[in-house]
Amino acid sequence: DEAIHDGVDVLSLSLGSEVPLNGETDNRNGISTGAFHAVLKGITVVCAGGNSGPEAHTVTNTAPWIVTVAATTLDRSFTTPMTLGNNKVILGQAMYTGQELGFTSLVYPEKPGNSNGNFSGTCEELSLNSNLTMAGKVVLCFTTSPFSASVSKAASSVKVAGGLGVIIARHPGHTLRPCLDDFPCVAVDYELGTKILLYIRSSGSPVVKIQPSRTLIGQPVGTKVATFSSRGPNSIEAAILKPDIAAPGVSILAATTTNSTFNDRGFIMLSGTSMA
Repeated sequence: DEAIHDGVDVLSLSLGSEVPLNGETDNRNGISTGAFHAVLKGITVVCAGGNSGPEAHTVTNTAPWIVTVAATTLDRSFTTPMTLGNNKVILGQAMYTGQELGFTSLVYPEKPGNSNGNFSGTCEELSLNSNLTMAGKVVLCFTTSPFSASVSKAASSVKVAGGLGVIIARHPGHTLRPCLDDFPCVAVDYELGTKILLYIRSSGSPVVKIQPSRTLIGQPVGTKVATFSSRGPNSIEAAILKPDIAAPGVSILAATTTNSTFNDRGFIMLSGTSMA
């Protein structure tokens, strides 16, 4: 209602409720009600479709008077070549702009250095175990989390422990976000992560070389609906097709306040239907 009073032409709302959804006429559905007021005044209302994909019936903001937006990938990748000690080249994804990291010891810390417990090799546990032997090495870890925070904490833990880089094996649909300034933090999918792990376990002294990232645009990188983007059908009324439209929403670079908790450089790269 305040936006209507201000005379805006378009409302873009990066918010939404989780499924199961309340109906359009339910008084708990404030977004739908407010959007209806705006549409009656000739204002277009665009809403994020949600980040609960790829499961079906997860799309939110399904009122027929709302333009609901899904997120797609870009025809852009940030390829980061890594060469193993057996001369196999692994292409990861990162935003590393520092100097090439020459051949460095590569480790998968399955057991904490000063602990009696077993370590499962997850990135989340790197954040909890400061006694892992990581100094002067590149560390491989696996994560099932779609959130960048766990990856950032793992990278920070490796750096604080004196490590020189981290390789994150994750679901291929998870989004990319820079870890730390000029710190090698390279993402690979589970298949490539397993190949690196097999190399570590079969080599007496595994090493890896990490080169700066390169931006590739166009083929063979294609655009598609992002894995995290919420899917239809509409859980309120399947006859009303949702989402309505899709737009780029993966690794979107934009300005931010320099006092942001994300960084102090004045820009950030984020993903989500809010970006779309």
